[in-house]
Parts: sequence; C-alpha cells; structure tokens
Amino acid sequence: MSRKSGITFEAGKMNNFFHNTREQPTKNSIFTTEDNFTNRSGMESKKLYKELIEEREEIYRTRTGQKVQSKTIKLFQCIVNLDDKHTKEDLLKVVEMIEEEYDTKVIQYSLHRDEGFEEEDKKGINFHGHLEFLGLDSEGKSVRQKMTRKNLIEMQTKVAALLEMERGLTHEQRKEQGVEKSVRLSTYEYKEHMKKQNEVVKDLKVEVKEVKVKLKDLKEENKSLRTFIQENKGTREDYKLLEEEMKMLKIEVKNKTLTETQLRKQLDLVKSQLTKQLLINESSTYTSEEVDMIKQDYERQLSSKDNEIKELEEEIKRLKGTDGDDTDIDFNFSEGRSKLPAVSTDTKKKGEHPQVRNLGNYFKR
Repeated sequence: MSRKSGITFEAGKMNNFFHNTREQPTKNSIFTTEDNFTNRSGMESKKLYKELIEEREEIYRTRTGQKVQSKTIKLFQCIVNLDDKHTKEDLLKVVEMIEEEYDTKVIQYSLHRDEGFEEEDKKGINFHGHLEFLGLDSEGKSVRQKMTRKNLIEMQTKVAALLEMERGLTHEQRKEQGVEKSVRLSTYEYKEHMKKQNEVVKDLKVEVKEVKVKLKDLKEENKSLRTFIQENKGTREDYKLLEEEMKMLKIEVKNKTLTETQLRKQLDLVKSQLTKQLLINESSTYTSEEVDMIKQDYERQLSSKDNEIKELEEEIKRLKGTDGDDTDIDFNFSEGRSKLPAVSTDTKKKGEHPQVRNLGNYFKR
C-alpha cells in the first residue's frame, strides 16, 4: 500500500539543524544513515540562520520603526511525507515551493531514510524530509500570518501534485466518511507506538495460538467422550448432554475465560456426569441379549405351569371314575386338601361303600 502525501508545519528549534544531519546522536535512527541527505551541516545552517534573521529583523525595524515582537516565530520546520522512490531533487521542488509561497528562505533541508521500526521479520522505513526555514519574509513580516486555513489546505494539494502522491483526506471528507483526524507523531513517538503495537500483536498471536490449541484439545476430548458413550451403549440423551456441555466450553475457550487447568477440570466434570447418567441407564434398561434371556426364562416358567395344569386335569379325570359324574369335587388347594362330605351310616345299602355313595350325591349338587 503506497503512502499518502502530507506536510505539517511547526515551530523550529536550533537543535534541529544538528538532529537532521545526525551530528547530534538520536535514538530515532535505527537503520544506516548512508542513504540520508542534508544540504548543509548543522553549524553552517545555524550560522546562516543567524545572519539572515538579523537582516530581516533590521528590515522590519527600518520599515516600521519597531522591533519584531518577541512572540513571533522566527524559525519554522515542516515535515514532508516521502516514499522510497523520492530523491533529494524531489525534496528540492518542495523547498522552492515553500520559498515562493511564503517569501522566505529554507536554511536546511534533509532527506531521512534511517528511521522507522524493525521487529522480528518485519521492517518499516519512515521516508520523510525536513525543511528548516525563516519565520520572517523579505520585508520582515511574520510568515505565520500567511498560514491561513485555506492556505494550508492548498499546500497539501500542491505537495501531493509535486511528489506525485495520493493526497490525504480534507476535513470535510473525513467528516463525511466518519474518519478521525490523524495525528502526526515524532519519529521517536512513532517508533514507540510501533513497538507497542508489535507487542500487542505478538501477545494476540500467543493468545490465538493458545485458543487454537485448547479448541483442538476440546475436539479430541469430545471425540473420546463420544466413543465412551458408544462403548457404554448410551442413549440420545447422553449425546445431547455432551453436545450442550461442549458448546458451552467452546464459547468459554473462545472468550479466553478458561485456563488450561480449568478446562481440564470442566472436561473431567463432564465425563463424571456422563458416567453417572450411563449407570442410571444401565439400571433401568436391558440389552437385546438380556431381553432374550428374560423371555426364555418366562417361557420356561409358563411351560412348567402348563404341565402342572395338565397333571391336575388328569388327576381330576382319574377321580371322576368311569361314569364321569364327579365334576363337582371341591378341591381347595389353598388348604392343601380336598373337602369331602361326611359319611352317613343310616343310608347305607348292601354292597355299597358309604363314602362312594355319598360322593356320588355330592357330585350331583
């Protein structure tokens, strides 16, 4: 993605002359300075600045009869966004435009290719240029008064055209698109910002990796528990219980609310619940083999009862005798013996057993 153009203005400092040439050590520089460029040294720039600013202050006194106000900004700095394709000749175009626009003199201009960030396998170079110029024009007037809102907007457009870069959004465009105004950081602030961002990204990568590992473990554990249910002949309710528990654990893992130890405890609890459920199922249900055994046992008992009934029926027929008139014998099986009527001696006939005679009468009741 190509960088957008941009130019920012701020009050300058004398130390900038030495910072820009790298004569003054700076922690902003992290790459080689061999590709940097500065049109004059720090001391040369400082000397030229003092000479020219005194001349313009004198012009102002001569013209107005007054001294330049103490709050007037006498040295300006502007920072220009560049790309890796830009050279000192491109930066010189901006220098000429600044001098013409504000009727000023650029004391020093520098091209920096040694700032940026480097983290592990990532490297980013912050290509940019510095321009240090007088805060008074050729008549001793304040350059700051010429930097109106309209002027600064036009300068952004002109710089983008000179450097053949995409222009940044205007205030109106940012407002329409809901984009917040960007804040330009110093090189050191930029470096610290990128360092913090890289640390955040690194931490996030670790967290994502941990979550992926936990989700993988969860998936393996889910597979193991399903096998456990299958081996123990679980029901659909057992699988449903497992699915619900795993769904909740998956959410907690993604939200990073569970440590590795907590996740293991939760999985152990799920297995414990499933084990209890399977034990309950085992006590209340039978396998197909068990059902067959129970059925066979019942059939054996039923066959035994049928045989007993047949034996009793045979016994009844035997007791009836040949005339078959004995169907009214009252066999009381609850008392363990049959009730027979008492023998009557005064109705006794010759050749006839009294008990048999009375038994025949009993059958006719």
